[in-house]
Amino acid sequence: MSGHVIKGMSVVRRIESVQTGNRNGMQNVPHEPVMIERVEVIEQKTTIFD
Repeated sequence: MSGHVIKGMSVVRRIESVQTGNRNGMQNVPHEPVMIERVEVIEQKTTIFD
C-alpha cells in the first residue's frame, strides 16, 4: 500500500528528522517511538489511465 501526503508536510519533516539506529537486525529504527495520531483516507476514483 502506498499513499501521498496532500497536507501536513511539516509533520512528515518532523518524522523524518528523528534520530534512528540499528535494532534487532533492522536499520533506521527510531530511537524513540513515532506515534501517528490521525490518518484520513480519501477515496479516489481510478481510471484506465492511472
